[in-house]
Amino acid sequence: MENELEKETAENQPRKERRNSAGASLFSRMGNLSFRSLALLILLLGVSLRVARFFLVDRITKDGVLYVQMANDYDQGPRDKAFKRNRRMPPLYLELISLTHRATGLSYEAAAQAITLVSGILVLIPFLLTARMLFGDRLALVATLLAAAHPSLVRSSISVMRDPLFIFLLITAVFFMVGASRVKGLASYWRWLSGGVFAAFAAATRGEGAELLPAFILWIIIELIIAYRKKLPIGGVLKTRAANFAVFTLAFILTTSAMVASVKDTDSTWGGIDSRFTSYLRGLIIRDSEEIIKEEDTL
Repeated sequence: MENELEKETAENQPRKERRNSAGASLFSRMGNLSFRSLALLILLLGVSLRVARFFLVDRITKDGVLYVQMANDYDQGPRDKAFKRNRRMPPLYLELISLTHRATGLSYEAAAQAITLVSGILVLIPFLLTARMLFGDRLALVATLLAAAHPSLVRSSISVMRDPLFIFLLITAVFFMVGASRVKGLASYWRWLSGGVFAAFAAATRGEGAELLPAFILWIIIELIIAYRKKLPIGGVLKTRAANFAVFTLAFILTTSAMVASVKDTDSTWGGIDSRFTSYLRGLIIRDSEEIIKEEDTL
């Protein structure tokens, strides 16, 4: 019996060695691939999954139907009619659907799906680059692989929804902000400007995009605390970051003002920040809760 076990072990040993050798060879070949090659493979995976999903789904959500109807109203009749359906709706998604419809001849539904699909694919690029700046090559590739294959992100990338466009614009704004924070002098300011523009576009897609402004202030406070603990000159840090914040905010305000002007003379209550937030803020200062609830019922 022992001889048989020894014989079987001796026969299996070469197989195990071959498997281990093959595994080591595979990892060695993967290690020899450049960052760009691996990143390209991950991006191709993300594109393949999203395109495949696109051909498998033949219906849109209830919110998607509303967006298509609003885009149609935005184009066909007086624009005021579109915002009567949803007064709080930021205008960018509707305007992109309208523009894509006119430029390509696609139906409003197909135009909305095309915007969502392209946004869901493009978001992987700033996501990869931002993660690389923050965490290095390996973690950036792993994080992007998860984003490329994440079922929720793949599923939303073909829906007639604002989320993929919003996430793309928001991550792009963060990419420029992180890049600007790592460059000194005047070379950083075009990045702060770009970050402010994309943050404004994100806010014009979903109201949450405006949250980058308070996030920026919080980041400055944290940097000041760190500088204080390390006994670094706080004045220099404050001066630099205040200038950065001013450039970022100026770009945000100018871009937002242009978007607000595009819905002037309509029933839209969007003003760069979600009207629910501003109405509650006003209510905390000058009105009681019953008046706020009554106003929200009409928005």
